[in-house]
Amino acid sequence: LLKTLILFSHWGKRFRYTYRLEEYEQIFESIEAVDREGMDHIASKNLSNFHNYLRRTKNTICGRNPICLLLATINLLEQKVNIRIFEKSVVKTFKGPDAVTNQISEVCSIESSP
Repeated sequence: LLKTLILFSHWGKRFRYTYRLEEYEQIFESIEAVDREGMDHIASKNLSNFHNYLRRTKNTICGRNPICLLLATINLLEQKVNIRIFEKSVVKTFKGPDAVTNQISEVCSIESSP
């Protein structure tokens, strides 16, 4: 069992990150959609798509470089050694919104078992 905890968006002026998808009326809906996309790239082990996502959104994901290293390692192991990692992934999210100051953080937990 591999369990990974990733701190996603630190959203708001004090974090200098206010990326927003215009199709969502509420800020928290946009943040959730942007973060969910990143989580999906991680869970699917798609390093190229995760890189493109980071370039496009500039999301403030703590540990994004170690995540990229982990994805590259997993991809290499799966290709060279023919083992499967992250076959069954469960993605859970926990939000910490502060409606008064519009400062929002989101935590993602990815659990994987063989």
